[in-house]
Amino acid sequence: MVRGVDTDEVIQIYTVRILLEGEAASEAASARTQADLLRLESLLDRDRSLSDPPDATRAEANTEFHEAVWNATHNGVLQDLLQRLTIHLVRTPHSTLSAPGRWDEALDEHAGVLDAIRDRDPDAARERAAAHMTRAREIRLDLLRRHGVTSLR
Repeated sequence: MVRGVDTDEVIQIYTVRILLEGEAASEAASARTQADLLRLESLLDRDRSLSDPPDATRAEANTEFHEAVWNATHNGVLQDLLQRLTIHLVRTPHSTLSAPGRWDEALDEHAGVLDAIRDRDPDAARERAAAHMTRAREIRLDLLRRHGVTSLR
């Protein structure tokens, strides 16, 4: 039996993810190497060059960018927690990146996180990553509402 989507659980997942993504960006700003920075810049450049990619490509590219931020922390425990937390969202239908305009908006948000990491500004990195994930939560909940999901416990 496959569990359904529970909006309360989605909110809980995003609440924790907002905190952890903020911490990851902050740690990446302090711990990143030049190689980490080059990887992040390369991924963002690649993503900006994609012309209206399908949702699956958007989701994969987005995951790669986030994982590169996590890797730039050089904190294996934080990386593991974020990977596990991300798995919980697999059951939710529709990527937040399928919302009109979200792909470009997310890339701009990624660029802001990258700028703070590049500048070694942990506070700005935390704030921008948390804002990025807060916006993703808003979109996810809107998508669930539009598809008639309220709570399926």
